[in-house]
Amino acid sequence: MAFADDITLYALGYWSHEQHPFRINSICLNTKQRKHPCRACTDICPEGIVLHTGKAVWTGCTNCNLCVTTCPTSAINQSSTSFEGVRRLILEGDAPVSFACGRTEEHGDVRCTCLATVPWDLAAAAALSNGVVLKADACKDCPHETLVERVKGLVRALKHFLGKERFSTCVFMHDQPDNMRASGTDKRLAFSRIAEGVAQGAETALSGQPTPNMSCYRALLLDVLAGAQQQGEPIDVTWQTLTEDGSCRACEICTKMCPHHALELQIPGYTDNGAVDASGEETPSSEEDKEVGPNQWLIHDATKCTQCGLCYVSCPNENIGGWDNLASSHVPALRAWPIDVELCEKCGRPFKPKDGEVRCIACTRPMFSPSAMR
Repeated sequence: MAFADDITLYALGYWSHEQHPFRINSICLNTKQRKHPCRACTDICPEGIVLHTGKAVWTGCTNCNLCVTTCPTSAINQSSTSFEGVRRLILEGDAPVSFACGRTEEHGDVRCTCLATVPWDLAAAAALSNGVVLKADACKDCPHETLVERVKGLVRALKHFLGKERFSTCVFMHDQPDNMRASGTDKRLAFSRIAEGVAQGAETALSGQPTPNMSCYRALLLDVLAGAQQQGEPIDVTWQTLTEDGSCRACEICTKMCPHHALELQIPGYTDNGAVDASGEETPSSEEDKEVGPNQWLIHDATKCTQCGLCYVSCPNENIGGWDNLASSHVPALRAWPIDVELCEKCGRPFKPKDGEVRCIACTRPMFSPSAMR
């Protein structure tokens, strides 16, 4: 699976050997658009390191990882060295993984500058595998109100994703029950799948293939979920998915802008620019299953999405926007909206026809002729 391949590349430590975070430039907002540069990572850095330009100089970095959870697209990840330690705890351990703030004297399997630096998908992967302990006692007296709010946001994200019942049985805020032991996925199976992929990851890295299109945390979470699904014990979780008002004209801007390739057009007969020819394929399920168009769909993969918002900000028709819940035990978790477009008889691109039109606006626009100026 693609996300397992992503994990193996991180496990190799291919992109970073230093004790500081690193950027996946291909999924940074500033790689996709330059009109409104994102400075979230630079603005949060307590050392004043300029991180948002793609040519970060990490001199002076204390490895606090505040930039990691601040990045809206998860383009910044902790060093592969430190991630490998957490990954092994989750996949090989047999007890809940505890995260402790650096300000507390309590023991923690993972010591971090602040619990606000723990990505929610990493905590969710730990929760689903063995259980997770968030030692948040230090938050009561923390002078940094913004960070305390972010810790609360972490807890809310876990509760939303896992559901209240599962949250109460696998997420602990101070310490784990004495009788708590791993009851999630088969870690030996999950770890063997990762180990088997390391060789493939090495080949990918050394052959100059593209870098991962998701964070190491999301890749790990998806691998845990896929492992449970493979064993016949799928886990119900709740993702956030986009909403669409039905007026999509298949302009492809959102699919091209999405850093994680979480949006896709499926239009029979059209395969240009990465769109998928859906002819003969099973139509994706959708809660709003309408008989519109010959199996034409705009599909959102919620398992890849980080809710960065670039898709609906860039949509010229403003028909994408807002978020809805998608409960699913499958990986990937897809939401499909029916669209009604035709293929231009001249250029073959999709467009929304009016009054029986057979050509898109680009192909019907009068061409400029120099002779007309004479």
